[in-house]
Amino acid sequence: MFVKRDLRKIDELIYDPVAVKELSLSRRPAEFSASLKPLINNTNLPLLTPLLTLSVYDCEISDVSALSKLGNTAIREINIGRNPVKSLPTGLACLETLKLFWAEDVQLEGEFPECLYSMSNLENVRLSGNMIDTLSGPKLKNMSSLKSLNLDNNEIVEIPVEMGSLVNMESLSLRSNKIEYLPESVIGGMKNLTMLHVSSNKLAR
Repeated sequence: MFVKRDLRKIDELIYDPVAVKELSLSRRPAEFSASLKPLINNTNLPLLTPLLTLSVYDCEISDVSALSKLGNTAIREINIGRNPVKSLPTGLACLETLKLFWAEDVQLEGEFPECLYSMSNLENVRLSGNMIDTLSGPKLKNMSSLKSLNLDNNEIVEIPVEMGSLVNMESLSLRSNKIEYLPESVIGGMKNLTMLHVSSNKLAR
């Protein structure tokens, strides 16, 4: 089915009480100028109160710090994929209604984003195509609502045993990392796991 793209500018969309609930603003680099601030600022915040989903996929945005200002919304889904984002704001953890967070093919590296660890409400996290190399077991346990986690195409070497405590996990994708060993207790602890992808790693056969 063909869905017609809404070509109205940001300043028009946020005044539409229906459109502002689901803002799909993908591939609009000229309107953002590398930052979310043209959309999320003190002037626009009252208009963004109904916001439920936000996609700024492939907009050449490097600064997503303004996401922290969405705490007064009931936002459930955010997609910042394919943007040159190197870090996530700590204030992201204040978005208590957020269920789905996508940051695929951005530029996150090193430790799994600290702000996500404390978000016990998150159900779906997609961070494939980054350079994440470390997961903290004790902190990962806090993500108790997680149902789907995609960390394909990262630099992860070790899977902490604490991941097995995520009993609501249904889908876990760890393809194309550098994992050498997958603890049996991880899989055994995920009683609801129905999909597991671990190909293209360094696992012993």
